[in-house]
This record gives sequence, structure tokens and C-alpha cells, in this order.
Amino acid sequence: MFINGNQLTQRWQQKNFTIAELGFGCGINFLTTASAWLKQAQSNSRLHFISFEKHPIKPQDLEKIHALLECDVKLSEQLITHYPPPVCGKHRLHFANNRITLTLIFGDALEQIKHCDFEADAWYLDGFSPSKNPALWCEGIAQSIFKLTKHEGTFSTYSVAGVVKRNLTQAGFE
Repeated sequence: MFINGNQLTQRWQQKNFTIAELGFGCGINFLTTASAWLKQAQSNSRLHFISFEKHPIKPQDLEKIHALLECDVKLSEQLITHYPPPVCGKHRLHFANNRITLTLIFGDALEQIKHCDFEADAWYLDGFSPSKNPALWCEGIAQSIFKLTKHEGTFSTYSVAGVVKRNLTQAGFE
């Protein structure tokens, strides 16, 4: 949904590409994206995947979930092996001979995003529905996302709630 929603297979042919995500969860979006990117991107290109997560999952739970969902085994093993402890702040992991960088940002996204300085080509807005997680859909988050998005950057989300649409539009997205 996020790869197609952001038209990534047509866009990540450029040398370097940055994707940011709200809601790392069990890392399925990262693993799916990294696997697809490795199959399609140029050999000299780099992917930076930045993801925010307030409640990190235990590595042993990641392992069970990844096995059930038949994730890319090599990438999953690397993620589980190097998964950082649940300490608030930024944690950087490298995959595929440093072609892929994963920056995990643990803690409250509204607070953590204020300290970020990057430009995302695309966003995965995957923080559950506004009724279950209203903090991830507030006006402040939408404004921060817009500020951290490259010109002509995109986002995709499952949410169709009116508050989400309004906040993203008011922040500057079309």
C-alpha cells in the first residue's frame, strides 16, 4: 500500500532516496520496502528509512511476527540482531553493505520530530486511526511532516478521517 501509494517503484531510481514513517511497529513496512528497493534500485544508490516509534516491540516478538508473515529472512535477521534497546532517541542501523540506513527514533513522535533535520521523498503515515492514536494525527505533526518533506514529496496513509485530511491540507499538502 505504501510503495504503490507513493509510486516508489517509479521514483526511487534516483541515486538516493529517503522515506520517513510514523509508526515502525514490527518493521514490516521497512522490511517490505528494503526488499523491494534492493531488487529495483541502482547498485550505487542509497536508501534512508527513518521511522518513529513510541512503543518499541521486543526483538523476540519481532522474530515471531516476521516468521509468520514470511518477511525477507536476511533483512529480518539483521534487524533483529541489531535492534536497539527501547531507549528514547535516535538509533541508526545499516543493511546491505551500507546501501540501506534505518534510523529508528524511539519516543513520542510529536516531541522527537521537533529535533529532526532531514528531507523525506516519501512518508508512510501508519499510526493507527485518529480515534486510537490522536497524537499522531494532530496539527503539529502534520506541520512537522510538511517541513521535513522535499518539494514534490509524497505521503500515503490508510486513514481517510476528515481530521487527517484537514490537518495535512492546512500544513501545505495537496
